[in-house]
Amino acid sequence: MFFLRKKSDLLSEYKKWLTKAQLHTATNIKSVRSEKGGEYVSNAFKALHDEYGTEHHTTVRNGVAERLNRGLVQMERTRMGYKDVDQDR
Repeated sequence: MFFLRKKSDLLSEYKKWLTKAQLHTATNIKSVRSEKGGEYVSNAFKALHDEYGTEHHTTVRNGVAERLNRGLVQMERTRMGYKDVDQDR
């Protein structure tokens, strides 16, 4: 898990993750699923999927992912607070 400072960082971080995932599994990632958020369906993302040969499937935007993400962020902030880590983000 990693945190992004802003949504515009997503593409570069996703590319790093995709490369690591393919190296770690020693196979190509065949498909990826995400919500229909604008940052996931941009032309840059389409080009990246074409470059890596992955299929991109989208799910309905219903808020479930947002609630899950909010919970994960809250848990990590709590952990960081116990370890006295700077949370200025």
